[in-house]
Amino acid sequence: MRLACFFTALYEITLYKEDICKAINDNNYEWLNYIWAFKRNYIGDYPYQNKKPKFVEMEHLFDWIGDKYRVQEEQGVIDHLTAIQKKSDERQICCEWYLDNAHDKTDNIIKALLLHQEDILAIRFMGYYSILLQDTLFLFSLRNNN
Repeated sequence: MRLACFFTALYEITLYKEDICKAINDNNYEWLNYIWAFKRNYIGDYPYQNKKPKFVEMEHLFDWIGDKYRVQEEQGVIDHLTAIQKKSDERQICCEWYLDNAHDKTDNIIKALLLHQEDILAIRFMGYYSILLQDTLFLFSLRNNN
């Protein structure tokens, strides 16, 4: 895993959704941290023939974490309450990366948490990610029943 982190930090890499989902399924959150910290969170090839890679927001990452446990719950591997707790635990790991999002407010981790009904985590990490707090976020939380 250390080698993957090294390459992620130093080189432009091409990722696909399957790579990120595999990392989630294998609990490789250290490598995912490097992907976001070094701003490699794009899916698809780097600009090639006027095609741009797709930016992957925290909202997508949290969706895919949810998918991991939704499948396990449907297969009867874990019960509903365990799935909820495990999703929350893994989303907290992502929050603890303490990413510097001050320059790019398009990937709002607090909004992603609220979208996934992670109100407790949103409150817990609101101080660190306070640069992302905006009046539109308040309206979003009201519309989202947070």
